[in-house]
Amino acid sequence: MTICSRRRRGLPEPAPPIGTCSRCGRSLPSNHPGDRCSECDEPFPPEILRKLVARTTEPALVSVLRTEDPGLVPLAKSMLDQEGIEHLVRGEDLQDPFGARLGKGGYARDLVEFWVREEDAERARTLFDGLTTPPAA
Repeated sequence: MTICSRRRRGLPEPAPPIGTCSRCGRSLPSNHPGDRCSECDEPFPPEILRKLVARTTEPALVSVLRTEDPGLVPLAKSMLDQEGIEHLVRGEDLQDPFGARLGKGGYARDLVEFWVREEDAERARTLFDGLTTPPAA
């Protein structure tokens, strides 16, 4: 499919290739599976392998909010969604299979953690500034 027909159909343009095969000259896309050319089975040189690994590694996640208050969870989610920050919420849907657990001063609540990509952590922390401060006496 040509670039003009992609534009007409409203499809995104493909990512630029990360290099070419040294033996057959085939263009190598950034999402190429494996470490060899699929056309001639030539192993990729180290510089191509580094580019492939860099594009397939998982992003580092950072914890930006920890709370036991179930009322903060939907608020925090909506704040992150509104800012377009992808997030992972751990502990939100956990249930105790044995009923209530006793903790300090009564029933223990489950801890919920919000995790975001490292590059979005500062922005997320700024959004959450003041959400976890204890209420005034």
